[in-house]
Amino acid sequence: MKLSIIIVNYNVKYFIEQAIRTSINAAKNISHEIFVVDNHSVDGSQSMIKELFPGVKLIESKQNLGFAKANNLAIRQAKGEFILLLNPDTVVGENTFEECIHFMEQHADCGALTVKMLDGSGKLLLESKRGFPTPWAAFCKFSGLYKLVPSSEFFNQYYLGHLAYDEVQKIDVLPGAYIMVRKALVDKIGGLDEAYFMYGEDIDFSYQIKKAGYENYYLPEPHIIHYKGESTSKSSLNYVKSFYNAMIIFTNKYYGGIKRIGLLFLLKMAIVVQGVLSFLKHNFLSIFRPIIDGIILFFGIKWIAPLWSNYYYNQVDYFPVSIFKQNAILYSSLWIIVAFLYGYYDRISKWKDILMMTFVGLILNLIIYSILPEDYRTSRVVIFLSAIFAFLYFGICNWFQSKINLRKSKISLGQTLHYLIIGDESDEQFVRSILDTNKVAYEISKRVDPNDRFSEVEIRELVKVLSIDEIIFSSEKFQTLEVLDYISKLGSIVSYKIISKNTQSLISSDSKNTKGELIHFNIPYRLTDIVYKRQKRIFDIAFSLLVFLCLPILLWLQKDKLQFVKNCWNVLNGNFSWVGYQVDKQEKYNLPKMKNNLIQVDSDHSKYQNEILEKYILSNYAQNYTIWSDFNLCLQNITQLDSK
Repeated sequence: MKLSIIIVNYNVKYFIEQAIRTSINAAKNISHEIFVVDNHSVDGSQSMIKELFPGVKLIESKQNLGFAKANNLAIRQAKGEFILLLNPDTVVGENTFEECIHFMEQHADCGALTVKMLDGSGKLLLESKRGFPTPWAAFCKFSGLYKLVPSSEFFNQYYLGHLAYDEVQKIDVLPGAYIMVRKALVDKIGGLDEAYFMYGEDIDFSYQIKKAGYENYYLPEPHIIHYKGESTSKSSLNYVKSFYNAMIIFTNKYYGGIKRIGLLFLLKMAIVVQGVLSFLKHNFLSIFRPIIDGIILFFGIKWIAPLWSNYYYNQVDYFPVSIFKQNAILYSSLWIIVAFLYGYYDRISKWKDILMMTFVGLILNLIIYSILPEDYRTSRVVIFLSAIFAFLYFGICNWFQSKINLRKSKISLGQTLHYLIIGDESDEQFVRSILDTNKVAYEISKRVDPNDRFSEVEIRELVKVLSIDEIIFSSEKFQTLEVLDYISKLGSIVSYKIISKNTQSLISSDSKNTKGELIHFNIPYRLTDIVYKRQKRIFDIAFSLLVFLCLPILLWLQKDKLQFVKNCWNVLNGNFSWVGYQVDKQEKYNLPKMKNNLIQVDSDHSKYQNEILEKYILSNYAQNYTIWSDFNLCLQNITQLDSK
């Protein structure tokens, strides 16, 4: 056997379908075997692979083993002369494997190789070639100094900036997304070092290959697409910690003396610095922006009061300053809380949502005003004027944010996306159906038949004239090699999606730093939306507090009083939710993941053993979730809050 392809999968069902399918096409003229090691996915990956690819050797782990251990499971069973370690979020061309094998057969010194990688938007991924970590290389990488002189051998040692991307190169580090290696060499080395869980094992493996007397090669052709389908974003705090801790393992293993001390110092500094930067980046909208907004609203309301008092009472300081300061803090805080609950800080908001959250804040402020002592009241007009100010402020900030990322804001604001489809009529109908299901505002500006071979220049002209936002390729009508060629030549002038009819989805990725995007025929559930997840958690906390307040009464309604108190505490600290569905039903009906819960949504109907009815009830709950549905179910089951 010539080639053993090994793919490690973890909850990337829609991506791995394309990885397997394109791998099968690329290996059709090669004697091969394909292994998929599933790290205990819960997204239905295993059943999809068994159904669509019965020839694939599926190894199902009962736990998440990490990248190295999972690969080693398949390596021990592999029979190919060459082994390919392939990420599940990749797309390979029809000629990729043949060209790589041919190169290795012609170059006896080649122990392993990789190829040029593009992200889903056609941008080159710098990690296609890298150098081994040294103190200086680490400093230039961490500080961003390499970006000032990207082609410098001295400043850009990490990405080997002096080596051109369009030429065959001998490199140090192979990216874990695509490594083709000789099986005999893997046996000699002993596989991947299982001390690494995720990240770093590719650097260690590359080092072992060089240490064994072989070279690692980078090929500019063929090239592959590497989406970002993993669960860890490259800019997230988890990624920072995982990556640099892996670097520490590598440093402790191979370096000594001053070099080791210097590199460890830089790595630990990098964890702290990049951890702080990552925290600031990811928490600006959720922490710092609300604080800034609250301060601006406070001063705005504080500014409105004297204007109104001067206009109506002909007296600037008609309202006592100390009292109105307290009111201004209260009013502004309520609007910020409502904005948070409405998801204003999680995404671009529509004007109607901004109007609604401002109105809700207004009502709450009027209620608070009505229950305040007479001496602490100012004027309802001030509250109404403050609402106008809040609406304008939230709206203007939202508008500016929408301009930062035009495409994402179009989706969030429900604005029309313009698509160019390269496929036949059935592909267009498929795209329309899937976009309609997901309630995406769209316009199919043009469809190009696959038989009409448009040049790169003609496609560019279509994009420009028709203001195209995305190009969608048919995976059935086009060879993967042709899709790769289009994306490579057109670059990042638009976004791209690939049709996958087997998994009823459209797949794309606009950046190496973000997860790949999926649009599929699955029902868009509210319980996958962070806003509704937050509302559900707030309900759990509020209802638990209400239960504790009414504890003397509710205790008499429960049979197991101790278990009832334990349940309240478990919900309050986040281990449980009051209402939901069982874990096995999440997987069975492909429903959003939930915590363990105490009250089953389908408890009244489970006795009928009707799967159609059960699926409808659970899907309806997840799709149309509201706080009131949980509250209603809790009241209906008020005597069963002691369930285990």
